[in-house]
Amino acid sequence: MSFLIVETIRDLLLRTIVVSLATIVIAAGAFAAPNTAEPNKAEPSTAGSPVSRPETVIVFIGDSLTQGYGVRAEDSYPEQVGRMLREKGFAVKIINGGISGSVTAEADRRLRWYLKAKPAIVVLALGANDGMKGTPPEVIENNLRKAILLAQENKIQIVLGGLRMFTNLGEVYLKKFESLFPRLAKEKGVALIPFLLEDVALQKELNQSDMRHPNPAGHLIIAKRVAEELERLLPQASPKKAPKTETKVSP
Repeated sequence: MSFLIVETIRDLLLRTIVVSLATIVIAAGAFAAPNTAEPNKAEPSTAGSPVSRPETVIVFIGDSLTQGYGVRAEDSYPEQVGRMLREKGFAVKIINGGISGSVTAEADRRLRWYLKAKPAIVVLALGANDGMKGTPPEVIENNLRKAILLAQENKIQIVLGGLRMFTNLGEVYLKKFESLFPRLAKEKGVALIPFLLEDVALQKELNQSDMRHPNPAGHLIIAKRVAEELERLLPQASPKKAPKTETKVSP
């Protein structure tokens, strides 16, 4: 009988101890800070990730030649220049500001309008309509100078497109007209394309029926020449393929 009493008392003590320990463990867990960490979870790393480069804005200010008179917009030389540069990895935005009939007297005003686009480079291709009207070369030069000065004040690089005139204006006029472009480029320290229509002017297979406005093939030749000049001014092209991304594992 005494043996049973002793066993019963021992069982009660053991149960009491177990219940007490369980209560302590539960209470400790209730006051412990929650562990939200997820160890060994892979986190993407920015190391080696391709970085998008801002586009370089290039504005073309010109007349019907730049506008692409008689050809589709995508065949105009400014648009073809854009495609050529992008194919080589340059990030560029092309704005074609060509307007048929434009003259150099409008050059600085038109450039001022495009300042809001924040261009880095302006291709200035005006003067043909002035020449056909017989505008004095000194006036043409001064008009272009104003536009170049405005560009330089706004830290914009200029590519000046040189032009030539028809021989019916007289030898004296022709010499003065053709010489103003290289002289002005040297004076202001800007890039020069000596003759924008080199290898295109008066070539029947490269011009429309009026023999004044290039056809798509003629625009292509102009575009190649302009693109080569722009490459010298543009930031270094990024590689075509972005490097592989890396993955870091947090400890």
